Amino acid sequence: VAGGVVADGCALISSGDRFVPAHGELVGEVEIDRLVDPVRVRDQGGVALKLLVLHRPDQPAHTRISMVEEFVAQGSRVAFVDIDATTAADTLERCAALEPRHLPSFHEVDLVDIPATQRVIGRVLEELGSITVLVNNAASDDRHTWEEMTPQYWDDRLNTNLRHYFFCIQAVAPQMIEAGNGSIVNIGSSSYMMQEDFFPGYAIAKSGVEGITRTMARTFGPSGVRVNTVLPGWVATERQLTKWWTPEGEAATLRDQAIKRRILPREFAQMVLFLAADDGAACTAQQFLVDGGRF
Repeated sequence: VAGGVVADGCALISSGDRFVPAHGELVGEVEIDRLVDPVRVRDQGGVALKLLVLHRPDQPAHTRISMVEEFVAQGSRVAFVDIDATTAADTLERCAALEPRHLPSFHEVDLVDIPATQRVIGRVLEELGSITVLVNNAASDDRHTWEEMTPQYWDDRLNTNLRHYFFCIQAVAPQMIEAGNGSIVNIGSSSYMMQEDFFPGYAIAKSGVEGITRTMARTFGPSGVRVNTVLPGWVATERQLTKWWTPEGEAATLRDQAIKRRILPREFAQMVLFLAADDGAACTAQQFLVDGGRF
């Protein structure tokens, strides 16, 4: 299970799929970069920073970029968790190339191992002093059928896609409550809302993310801590394009969407950045769909 932490408090990010920037890519006559408004994320010391919309003309339009890099690029102090040290090293290298204000730190752990995960979060708190934003974004959408489900695989799907959300919150929330401020962003999935039936264990687990969000938002609200869910539609990540994409599937998606084009990872990340920032200070206990009007 991949995971991660962004802090500066800026965010604890569980980073699964990698993000694909739209640098200079044209949709009709409009550059994607121009579709994204900057948002502000509170930096240590209370300085409001603008999010940088990256433009890397030396790379192909679909070069991968992670949620970690989006936060790093606009000046956040970032720590992230991932089970894949090779991918993390690549992320660190790309972040360093941005010459950011703060370089991120990486901690290797499998989020299915709750005690190990909570120990890592403790180290991040010591390292950064605080975590003001937690982004839970680890998941696995491997295809399977209800007929082949076993009790062991059922437990694996819930442990991989849901359980660690709660226990990461449990580890981070006390210092947010003490500070009287914090934002928790849980990444869900619209698959259960659309009644997609090719990964029941994943879809059912992801439906539970909304239960965590609404329950904990009510619990933490009096302390100034917000909890929200962001639901991606079909976002053109590298994983989706290489593992699951078909021409027929994309055509069906575009028929359903009000916006007749691919939804790009950066556009999804911008919603997370909005909720992490002071701009989203009045939003809690909500789910935000980034699906091009498909649902």
